[in-house]
Parts: sequence; C-alpha cells; structure tokens
Amino acid sequence: GFKNGTDGKLQVAIDAVMAVSQGHSFLSVTKQGIVAIVRTSGNPSCHVILRGGSATGPNYSAEHVREAKAVLEKKKLPGRIMIDCSHGNSNKD
Repeated sequence: GFKNGTDGKLQVAIDAVMAVSQGHSFLSVTKQGIVAIVRTSGNPSCHVILRGGSATGPNYSAEHVREAKAVLEKKKLPGRIMIDCSHGNSNKD
C-alpha cells in the first residue's frame, strides 16, 4: 500500500498506485552478474493508506474514506483503502 503525503493530501498515494499497477521494464543485474532487462506485469492489488497529515489533520472519518474511494474510482483504480492509526491520525507529536 501507499500512504498519503505527510501533508495529508492523497495525490502522492494515488499516483503511486497508478504507477505500480502498470508493468515496467528496467535494466538490472542477474544473480550471475549478467546485465538483463527485467519486465514486471504490475501489481493490481495495491491500496491507499490514509495516515493523516500536517495540513489536513486526521483523515480516518467515514467522509475521508468516501472521498478517497471517489478519487480512486474516478481514476479507475480499485477502492482499496487502509487506515493507519499512527502518524497524523494519532494526534501525537
């Protein structure tokens, strides 16, 4: 899963879910030390983690979850959301 930014805004997490759900190709080195092109198929099982933030405060309410789900649906992403009870959602410094 991908957490919202430390400011509490969702865009960072949404962008990460979009990126990781797509396949990628990149250069790497095999266990034998040979340069190779690695291809991934993407991960369709990602989710957004609501962690609260410095600008937004806690974001674990039903309204916050509805808003996050609406943004995910608008981007045609699965509406998978997890609440982080630490960080900005704990109201601790």
